[in-house]
Amino acid sequence: MTTPRNRVNWSPWPCLALPLSIFASMAQANTVTLTELPAPEPTFYQAANIADDGTVVGNAGLGGSVIRWLPGASAPEDLGGETATVDNVTPLISKDGSTIVAAYLYDDGTKAATWSGGIDWTVLPGLTLSTSGPYGISNDGSHIVGAGGGDGGLLLPWIWDAANGQQILALPDNVAVQDNLYPVLLNNTP
Repeated sequence: MTTPRNRVNWSPWPCLALPLSIFASMAQANTVTLTELPAPEPTFYQAANIADDGTVVGNAGLGGSVIRWLPGASAPEDLGGETATVDNVTPLISKDGSTIVAAYLYDDGTKAATWSGGIDWTVLPGLTLSTSGPYGISNDGSHIVGAGGGDGGLLLPWIWDAANGQQILALPDNVAVQDNLYPVLLNNTP
């Protein structure tokens, strides 16, 4: 007695269904609408980052207050602070809009600080480096990454969360990060 084999019925229709579904999804692509942000004269405003709901954060001037544009608002909101921006990276806003972080200028160095309402800013607790500039933020604002002043003038990469504070990230022995934030090989050693 022979065992029956599984029989496969072939049809050209499933082969056509995949390309047709891809074409149909392309036809339903998302559209993007650009809206000019209101900016009262004569201050120079610089937008830096955007949250999922369309909230935009930026700076008033190159070393000025953090500015927030809420969707549909007729003017930006001044969140205060003496902040610095590097390469239009900061201030940062989390994807969900719950956390805004900036490189805040203090007498003893630049510190990563979060906006705590009004024009008030709070330095991240547990910072260990003398200067700590933020360069990235997680979707929910619970983790912040950046670079900060270390020995010999080199910048060291770090990650921060509320439970652990600032943790310095290790670099390979032959790599350092200099003031321009680009990793460089030391002593030309691969």
